[in-house]
Amino acid sequence: MKENQIKNAELMKEVINVLAAEILKTYKVDRSSLFELLSDSVMSNKDLIDIIEKETDFKKVARTRVYKDFSNKVKRNLYNQLRRYYQDADDVDKIVDKFKELQTGSEESKNYIKSLLQYHVSTRERMTDFDNFYDPIKKYILESEKIIDIGCGLNPLMVPFNSDGSKVVKYIAADRDKKSVKIIEAYSAWLGDGRLIGVNWDLKEGWQELFKKTGVESYDLALIMKVVPVVKRQQRELLSVLKETPANLLFITGSKTSMTKNSSIEKRERRDINNFIDECGYTKLLEFDKNEEFGWLVKKNYR
Repeated sequence: MKENQIKNAELMKEVINVLAAEILKTYKVDRSSLFELLSDSVMSNKDLIDIIEKETDFKKVARTRVYKDFSNKVKRNLYNQLRRYYQDADDVDKIVDKFKELQTGSEESKNYIKSLLQYHVSTRERMTDFDNFYDPIKKYILESEKIIDIGCGLNPLMVPFNSDGSKVVKYIAADRDKKSVKIIEAYSAWLGDGRLIGVNWDLKEGWQELFKKTGVESYDLALIMKVVPVVKRQQRELLSVLKETPANLLFITGSKTSMTKNSSIEKRERRDINNFIDECGYTKLLEFDKNEEFGWLVKKNYR
């Protein structure tokens, strides 16, 4: 049955429009995809369709247990989906095979890499600043011989570590997510210079374990992006591992808005990062501010 085939198509549209307005006010979701999702969800709910066909007033529909349960379920499922780091990503093996087909420096390769960056929530939020996101710290990236990217996701596809004049010898991209690391490895093989190394690693394993996996004991620059506040909320005890990051310079960032909701979390994240910087005794070298992300480049003070 299609939308326009039910007896009360106008009420059906009102149900969808009201739900969409509530969701768009709260959650960070694509408008067109949301309407398609709601339409399919309503049409597959026989009990709700029966009520819509019997009633003439949305308020009466909204008061029913069927509608309330449906509304809560849709919002709960949507919230859980938005919390996933990856959205509708291709099979990783297909991504690996695709890299083998791409010609380095081609327009097709640039567009494909941009499309991959849309899959992961962290890099997707950086796409509005894609062309200049790293400009404030680019010189520090290019002057670093060894870089560690903690909880990297797909960020290495965006970092200009292989730009002209780069001194980068090793870029260690560490993440506990095997999917991210496999994509990073495929990207590294495509680049073909051996500088980028993807590593499965969790903070709880400690720095000695990472050293065993990479052979790199210390770094010139550590990228710790959107990590500190998350670790503080979810695994507070692992902040001690972050405090031991073996790097001279650290680029520490946080999010301005929630990953799932249209709400500001900047004040909380600034507080968490500033506390972390103060506790470590780092010196701030520069402040970073973009549409969805903020942070500081800091220097470790040796005694």
